[in-house]
Amino acid sequence: MKKVKLDFAGLKVEFCDRERAIHQIEEFAERGTWHPVVVFGPEGCGKTAWLKQATETLREMCYEAIYVDPMRRDFVVRTDVKELVEKVR
Repeated sequence: MKKVKLDFAGLKVEFCDRERAIHQIEEFAERGTWHPVVVFGPEGCGKTAWLKQATETLREMCYEAIYVDPMRRDFVVRTDVKELVEKVR
């Protein structure tokens, strides 16, 4: 599985030591979820990293995934729908 690289203190750091978190993404993909999933925790605990890794994990499982952070104007689009990619940009 490809691990995302995240910016941290001017370095590119690989998403690691989160096997349970990645497994939870896989569980959501396999069984589905009918309700919204709320991700919360203190600042710096890895919420953004987990969500960005989720887009990569879901893409590897043949899902299309989009992560958007409007406050930082950051996004990750994992889809083959070119029109959607352009709209997000």
